[in-house]
Amino acid sequence: MTKSQCSNEIVRNQTLIAQYESEIRGYQQQISELQETKTKLGVLQARLSDSKTASNTKLAETESLNKINSKIVAGFYAGMSDIFTGQQYQNVYGGLDNAKVRVDVEISNIANKIVECQNKIAACSNAIQEMNSTIARLEAEEAARAEVARTMNTNTTRAGTTRKGK
Repeated sequence: MTKSQCSNEIVRNQTLIAQYESEIRGYQQQISELQETKTKLGVLQARLSDSKTASNTKLAETESLNKINSKIVAGFYAGMSDIFTGQQYQNVYGGLDNAKVRVDVEISNIANKIVECQNKIAACSNAIQEMNSTIARLEAEEAARAEVARTMNTNTTRAGTTRKGK
C-alpha cells in the first residue's frame, strides 16, 4: 500500500467516524425523547390513579343519597364503581404500563445501536492507527533507501576523486 492510499484510507475512516458520531447524537436525542415520553406516561398513569381515588371517595359520599331513591342511587353507584374498578379502567391502566415497557424496549434497541456505532468508531480508529503505522514504516523505508543511495553516492564520489588524484 502506498502512502497516498494510506492517506485516502485515513480520510475515509475519519469521514465514517464523523458519520457514526452524528448517528450517535441522533440516537441519544431519540432516547431523550423516549425517556420524556415514558415520564409523561408515568405522570398520566399517576393522574389516572389519583382521579380514580378521588372519584371513589366522591362516589362513597353518594351512599348518603340512598334516602332519596335507593334504586337510582344503587344503580348509579354500581355503574360508576364499575368504571373506576372495572375492566375498562384496568385496560387503560395496563395499557399505560405496556406503553412504558415498549418505550423501555425501544430505548434498549437504540442503546444497542449506539454500542454498534461505538464499535464501528473503534474499528475505524484502529484502521487509522494501522494506516499511520504503515505510513511511518514506508517513510522509514524511504529514508533508509535514501541513506543507502547517499552513502553510495558519497563512496562513488570519493572513489572518483581518488582516481583523479593518482
